[in-house]
Amino acid sequence: MEAALLTAAVLLVALNVVWFASGAGIKVEGGQPCAVRWYNYSSFVCVCNATYCDAPPPRPALPSGRIAHYTSSRSGQRLSLRLRSFKNPAEMQSGAARLRVDTSQQFQRMLGFGGGMSDSTAINIRALSSATQQQLLRSYFGSSDGSSQYSLIRLPMGGTDFSVRNYTYDDSKKPDPSLKNFALQPEDIEYKIPLLLLAQRLSGNGLKIHVAPWSAPRWMKAHNGTIGISWLQTRYYQTWANYFVKFLREYSRRGVDVWAVSLQNEPTSGAVVTNGLNSMGWSPQWLRRFLQDFLGPTLQRYSDLADTEIIVGEDNRDFLHWSEEILEGEAARRLTSGVSLHWYGNDVTDASMLDELHWKHIDLFILYTEACYGPFLGTGYPAVRLGSWERAQNYTSDIIQVTNHWTSGWEDWNMVVNTEGGPTWIGNHVDASIVANATADEFYKQPMYYAIAHFSRFVPRGSRRVSLQMDAYTNDVESVAFLTPQDDVVVVLQNKQGTRRSVVVWDPQLGEASLSLSAHSMHTLVYRRAGNTV
Repeated sequence: MEAALLTAAVLLVALNVVWFASGAGIKVEGGQPCAVRWYNYSSFVCVCNATYCDAPPPRPALPSGRIAHYTSSRSGQRLSLRLRSFKNPAEMQSGAARLRVDTSQQFQRMLGFGGGMSDSTAINIRALSSATQQQLLRSYFGSSDGSSQYSLIRLPMGGTDFSVRNYTYDDSKKPDPSLKNFALQPEDIEYKIPLLLLAQRLSGNGLKIHVAPWSAPRWMKAHNGTIGISWLQTRYYQTWANYFVKFLREYSRRGVDVWAVSLQNEPTSGAVVTNGLNSMGWSPQWLRRFLQDFLGPTLQRYSDLADTEIIVGEDNRDFLHWSEEILEGEAARRLTSGVSLHWYGNDVTDASMLDELHWKHIDLFILYTEACYGPFLGTGYPAVRLGSWERAQNYTSDIIQVTNHWTSGWEDWNMVVNTEGGPTWIGNHVDASIVANATADEFYKQPMYYAIAHFSRFVPRGSRRVSLQMDAYTNDVESVAFLTPQDDVVVVLQNKQGTRRSVVVWDPQLGEASLSLSAHSMHTLVYRRAGNTV
């Protein structure tokens, strides 16, 4: 009899017929649990291989007033799911921190979340067996509940520090202004393009791929090098624009269409900073001239490329004034669709800079396109920290902060590194959300993977950030809210404190939900918006 009742209860959950209790809610079983492995850091990784990878329980259908509550925590949860219910405010506890959702106040439209398809990423994925590669790609790009459902990919145009060698697409020993020797490399044809095609297929062709160059060929540059202080010779500005065209067409011919191009990765590298990376220095004035007189008109000249969007920036927030100087040119401003930034140095600059940028250029999107952890050519802590919770919660903090200041999307850097944090031809080892171990034919989903998934799985492209008003004593709970095109409300919360926090999420149309946020935890709430709201 007891066995029959248990079977019936499981079937009811599977059919989304759920009884909602007060308090802690109902835990939803199902999916596939994390295959836990501890290393020497504050939390654990989830191990995936050719035959197994974790996945949270499928999300049930949510009638009005019901909430799907996903939790990840340092102590053990990874997107665990509980079902909760809004209650009458009179029934709720007093003294809890209070957050009010107002979907009538809507802000920026979201582009999505994603990561970088560097040479290192592609090499590490392709080193795994075919079945394990499929598991990894599904973990990022699949449309099921087991995926983080990335919708953005940042693609380098040529070699970077995360390549196994220093190269461009025309490494002629003599100047080649007609680009007759331009050619994609094995890194593109054997590694990146096949994976991009698979990612496009898994995502239902919903990916936006954008491109950034690290350096032009040596013969185009003053000082004749691809690292250190160098810049593009003015006589090759048109040749460099033509180089963009050749790259875009070669990728398109192989089935990979590019949504947008950036002018230059970190233009201050090679101009005011020299760190040994593949780089090419610019000034804001030179970038403006290249954009408005060469790249922009060249792309518009071709019907197949005229809709390619152009992004300025690709540097840290403390160099945001470079983008603003570029945008002072009327023609350059007209050709620009967005401004991209990297997260390095966010902790020493004020996010209000993003507000100022938005209000000056209200129709431009703001996109964070690179974040990672590592020694960065220095000594000290290991590049890869398997299981580090601190790195995950700092990812979450950054996403919440910059999204609350008009940012429309956020991207990790290398989607995959090896256990050493590479490969990298200059020894610039870093950490990543997934770490591949080709020798064991397995990969490790880091806490950082789940931090991003708390956003990327639930906030699709086209969602709007909405108002989430906090009372005066809620500053130790980080939060942001969205309204999706499917009319779901998504609230992301983080408690970085070492103690539990009580929170009440209040939607005036539906009531209040009382939550107890465990120490060092992140949360995503999903519920249907009431039908009578704006």
